[in-house]
Amino acid sequence: MVSIAAIASIALPYGLSYQSVRGLTVEIVRVSRTYNPSTFASTFSSIEFDVTAHVWSSNALDTRIDHVQFALWVDSVPFPTLSARGSTFSRNNYLQYDLPFVIANSQSVELLAGRNSHQITLSIVTLVQAGIYSTSLSPATSRSVTVQRIVDETISPNVVNECQVITRQVLVSQPGGVTISMSSSPDTLSISVWNSHQIPVFSQESTSFNNILRLSADTYSVRMENPGFFCTGANDQVSGSVQFWHEKTDLVRA
Repeated sequence: MVSIAAIASIALPYGLSYQSVRGLTVEIVRVSRTYNPSTFASTFSSIEFDVTAHVWSSNALDTRIDHVQFALWVDSVPFPTLSARGSTFSRNNYLQYDLPFVIANSQSVELLAGRNSHQITLSIVTLVQAGIYSTSLSPATSRSVTVQRIVDETISPNVVNECQVITRQVLVSQPGGVTISMSSSPDTLSISVWNSHQIPVFSQESTSFNNILRLSADTYSVRMENPGFFCTGANDQVSGSVQFWHEKTDLVRA
């Protein structure tokens, strides 16, 4: 009986420790995607996925994680690994990590920015300890996300008279873009967009526009003009619009 009691006194704590450690789980609870276009010739475009993750366990004991590293794959594209703080969480609690994953590889940036859905995989590599048991673990989880464009402002004149100039300032409060989809008849229309540093990001004269530009957060000036020749007051019939937008990322329900 003494032997049985001794074994039980060791086995029970070990079992609880083992359960707490091996029950470590990482969960994705929020994701946002931000495309950051190059502003000047010396900068590079990048894409950022901000991931909020919860780390928890089906635990019976306080559990500690140390030497924490997170890795992210988006549609099989790997992002640079992030190191994070270690900490302890108690039963029925979790640790929250807000993780900004950024990549500046131009090929990967353009590939991911052009998609409206992703499969993302997040993994954590860490030393886990609870009670008398500890080991290194690397649990992972995957979620699907969708990306939709939210229109912030639309400019859509129906008529632009010869020599008429239409100007508008638009505040882009977060990185997004502008879609220029317009046509004019019978003559050409000139459309220009430039940022607060007076650097043009778009300038074109045509009877038909079909352009999508990525924009950083800034105040942009838009100019539409019917160039004309004699300023007789003749008009161009215009269809379409210039739309400024940002993107919203949603997790698909599991």
